[in-house]
Amino acid sequence: MTGSEIVENVIKLGIHEHSEAIILEPRSLFDRAVLGYDFFGDRLIYSYDEIIDLLTVEIGDRASALEHFDFNISPENHLGEERWPVFLHDDFEVDE
Repeated sequence: MTGSEIVENVIKLGIHEHSEAIILEPRSLFDRAVLGYDFFGDRLIYSYDEIIDLLTVEIGDRASALEHFDFNISPENHLGEERWPVFLHDDFEVDE
């Protein structure tokens, strides 16, 4: 399932019928970085590394992409917004 399909399921098909998950805009850019959906937290899960790569192409250089993420997207700047997305690094591992 692609990132766009996951987002569409959240919006249209009601993975969580009354979802208030925050979806990053523009979707045409950020949907490609969606990894999944946290049903219990009602939040989308994005690939941090993919977002940085997409922003690097969009903005033109990696340093500016990192700065844009830090000031505009990073969860640290959205404390108190319960439905703000989760961002996972590609090398993230879950202990079982």
